[in-house]
Amino acid sequence: MSEVIEIGCRLPAGYTLEVGIQTTTQANNRPVTQVQRKPDYQRVVLRGTHSHTAKLRAQKIQVPSIQNPEPAFTKVPVTFWERWKKEHPNTPILRNGDIFEVKDVKDKAAIVLDIAARPQPFNPMDPDKIYTTSDGKKIEKAVFDEDK
Repeated sequence: MSEVIEIGCRLPAGYTLEVGIQTTTQANNRPVTQVQRKPDYQRVVLRGTHSHTAKLRAQKIQVPSIQNPEPAFTKVPVTFWERWKKEHPNTPILRNGDIFEVKDVKDKAAIVLDIAARPQPFNPMDPDKIYTTSDGKKIEKAVFDEDK
């Protein structure tokens, strides 16, 4: 059995990780994007924060859309995770902490508390709160379309 690592995901619907994809952006002197799967293509689907209600929704049971601040955790092979990080080094979803790795199970509670202190993805912003973006800039007031 290969070694696994737990990956946390803060997105409601989860996220799909793929490795072994070749992208061509130039064909016949025209900007064309072509995506091909290499023979070593692999994918892993990370569970999202609302994955706990997926079985109920599949049975046609209405579930209220409540905020679940706890991230969902998925076990992923370490070799796959290291390869994915190597192929996607600057992805914003990793930089922003929307997906993250849990290296030590003992640190899991501390990680969950740290993640809970950050603004949840896809939640409305509080216009009176000061936010810090992933690149360190401070947003002092949220600007909405009706404010313009």
